[in-house]
Amino acid sequence: PASYECPVIADAFWKGWPRFGLTRGLIEGSMGDLWMPAARDRFKQICIAGHMSLITICAHHFLVRAARAMEANAPDHMKWFEAAYSHIIAVRNLGNEFRLRQCMPQQGWSLKAWRLLKWSEKWVGTEAEGTHPVAAYIGGRLDPYQMLFSDESMAHTPSSRKDALPDRRPCVPYKHPQCWKRMSKLLLETCEHCCSPFIHKSGRGDPSCFDSVWTYEKCCQTDFQDLVCDLKRKGEEGGCVDCKKTVSYICVTPPEKRLQEAQDDYNTKVDKYNELQKDSVRLAKDNEVARRDLERKSAVYHVNYEDYDTKL
Repeated sequence: PASYECPVIADAFWKGWPRFGLTRGLIEGSMGDLWMPAARDRFKQICIAGHMSLITICAHHFLVRAARAMEANAPDHMKWFEAAYSHIIAVRNLGNEFRLRQCMPQQGWSLKAWRLLKWSEKWVGTEAEGTHPVAAYIGGRLDPYQMLFSDESMAHTPSSRKDALPDRRPCVPYKHPQCWKRMSKLLLETCEHCCSPFIHKSGRGDPSCFDSVWTYEKCCQTDFQDLVCDLKRKGEEGGCVDCKKTVSYICVTPPEKRLQEAQDDYNTKVDKYNELQKDSVRLAKDNEVARRDLERKSAVYHVNYEDYDTKL
């Protein structure tokens, strides 16, 4: 499909910006930096998990295209085979990154990267043994249709939904796909924004996204209905590299959230008051020291002035 913009050679994360080379080396070389918000934002812009899905789709796109070219006796069918192999190799190389395989279900992807890895290795060989492409035949002719992935369904199950992190679960999977545009460049029109219990404090997403027909209950998974959530990170303050880092998700009802915010606000103001009290004591001491120093210097000045005046 045109919107996927499948490249003939899968050598870059073509939907991300900046455009990095399509290699798991980007993941391996960045693990030590992901505690920094800027590094995490860069990974979000690339969307490596999304590209894993795209190269899988594009591999199948070119296999089908090669098959149709053969059916039409087109002489360029091998060109589409080569494009398919380029994407299958990319699936294998990314699929070998265990951190990506662990990350994808946590981010809500139902795509089973381990199964795709085994599928890719069947047709291009393992990475350790080198790339040795093979093809399927029927009646002495190439048969690209046999090479399509068909091991199992990639749909979400109750178990796979539990693997998703809390901030992803309201949209994993789409409860009613017709609620959302297939493609939108506005975050305000996405399920990620409208259904989020982390962004909105209503307990039912962003009220401006819904109406009497397209309701919160119809369009959003209701795992966190009537709850307001926070994501808290610890150990990253001040650029600390060696500190223990934790990520926690806290979900409470809106009244509990308001009570918690009031308590936090009260505690913040008490801490500020205590800090000002300490500053007041410190400044009083500093003023007393300064007053005594000024009196001493004033006495010296008057003595010197009288002596100077007498000499005149």
